Amino acid sequence: MGKNANMDCNQSGLFDKRNMINTLTIITSNADLLSLNEGFAEQVHIAFDIKGVRSLNEFSASTLHVGSIFDSGNITFSIYLDSFQKVDFSKILEDIKNERYILVQNTFHPNYHRVEQKPVICFNSVDKGTPELILFITEMNKTFQAQGYNGIYPMYFSNDPTPFSSRDNFCFPIHLSKTDICNCYYDILKNKFYSAKYIGIRSLEIALIIQELKKAEDRLLQEQPLQFEMLKMFSFLSSSSKLLSYQLDIAKADLENQKKYLEILRGKDGALEIINFYKNEYEILPLWYKRFGHILKVITGKRSFRSLYDDNTKKYKL
Repeated sequence: MGKNANMDCNQSGLFDKRNMINTLTIITSNADLLSLNEGFAEQVHIAFDIKGVRSLNEFSASTLHVGSIFDSGNITFSIYLDSFQKVDFSKILEDIKNERYILVQNTFHPNYHRVEQKPVICFNSVDKGTPELILFITEMNKTFQAQGYNGIYPMYFSNDPTPFSSRDNFCFPIHLSKTDICNCYYDILKNKFYSAKYIGIRSLEIALIIQELKKAEDRLLQEQPLQFEMLKMFSFLSSSSKLLSYQLDIAKADLENQKKYLEILRGKDGALEIINFYKNEYEILPLWYKRFGHILKVITGKRSFRSLYDDNTKKYKL
């Protein structure tokens, strides 16, 4: 352990402005957060609580008409659907089908959060596997595939840090104190090896939450420096792996396009055969032979005599 093994979250100092091990996700129904003029060195993901088509319209109007979010390179946003917040998946699915571009248009915003180049839609883990959510995700995949996406990326948040799965992210319980947030985050870092994921919380105090989370990471660095470096490295490699995977997919797609292009060039295309025949059978003929052929066409009545010296005259007779 380091020198300050007994340091708790109230005593810990802050690190410099570095990316955290995990990405902070602010879950809120307050669309005014998009008007933030304050920039953050850390990545911040804002997930907007959507309860129905009305809140979806309000969210859409905010994202499309608030320009300051374009200046916040580290702030991304998405939507959050939670049955605990009285979301009726069947009803909201019907609303989206009737006005499908309400949701889709927001995903084309440069700051809309994407994972694996898919637009993110967040859910509560308690809804995972329910028939309503399965149907919702299936229909959303169809809707977004029709717009050129490869479906959506469902992101799940759980209030229980015990059964972490590969895609579940931790969400703090509501009304935790600052110290509780710091200690809880420290616990899942140290004992759950929580890295390269998202930390959800319902709060509007973004700067304060970042401060508490970084205190916990600072404490882990002091008490367990090797574990901290391992989690930090895993987070970095996970992010790099996703980027490299995306670049690989682009390279593969480009290679397939090049193969198809070469197949077309090498194929026995009728138009190419006509062009080749023209070049090989006509262009190589001597000029006197071509002129004799034109005169012969005049004699046989297939071409007008005037067309031999006037380019504006119709050459061939029907």
